[in-house]
Amino acid sequence: MKQFFSLILFICFSLPLFCQETKSEKPIWGGGIEMFYSANAHGAFYSGHLSFNHSKHHLKIGPLVHKRSLKVSGAKLAYSYILAGMDAEEMLHANFRESSNGSWRVSLMAFIQYIDKTQMNYKRVVEEELLNPDIKQDWNKVLLSTLEGGLGAELDVKVFNYVQLRTYVGVSVYSHLSYPSVMYHEKTAAAFIFGAGVNAPSFKKNK
Repeated sequence: MKQFFSLILFICFSLPLFCQETKSEKPIWGGGIEMFYSANAHGAFYSGHLSFNHSKHHLKIGPLVHKRSLKVSGAKLAYSYILAGMDAEEMLHANFRESSNGSWRVSLMAFIQYIDKTQMNYKRVVEEELLNPDIKQDWNKVLLSTLEGGLGAELDVKVFNYVQLRTYVGVSVYSHLSYPSVMYHEKTAAAFIFGAGVNAPSFKKNK
C-alpha cells in the first residue's frame, strides 16, 4: 500500500509541471464526493476526492471508505477526458457564454484503486458459504487486499453555479493480492462498476 500512495503523491507533485506549457490556461482545483459499487467482492465504497482540471483533462484522487465496515480502506486515482458537451475550461479560456443549468458533458474515464485488507460484502460472503459448504471458514473475517483498474463512460450534468451531478458506468479487472486458496471465486477476474456523486467546481463562471 505504501508504494501505491507513493505513486499518487508523485503524480500530485508533478501536476504543476503539466501546466507550464500553457501558461494562459490556469488549472482549476475542485473536490467532490461519490458512492460507487464494484463487483470485486468488497461491494460499495464512499469516496471524497480532490480534482485537478486542465483543459479537457481531469484528474481525481481520494481515499476510499468501505460501506460495510465504514473504515478508510484504500485510495482511488481517476482520469477523465471530455469527449462532448460544455465544459468549464472551454468557457473560461475561450470566452464562451456562461452555461445554463442542465448543461452536460460526456467523458471517457479510467481509474486505478487499491483496497487494503478489507472485508468482503455480505453478498459475496453468502455466496462463498453456499458454494463452499464443506469449507469451515468464517468468511466475515477474511480480509482481502485488492488492486483494480478499469475504463468507463462518465456523464456530468450541471445543477447550479459550480455544482454538477456525476454518474458513471464501466468495466474493470481486479486481482486479490491476499487470497485464500479455498475461495470459490477466482483471484483475478473482470467486474462491472457504477457510481454517482456530486462534484464542484463544474462549470466555472467567467469573471
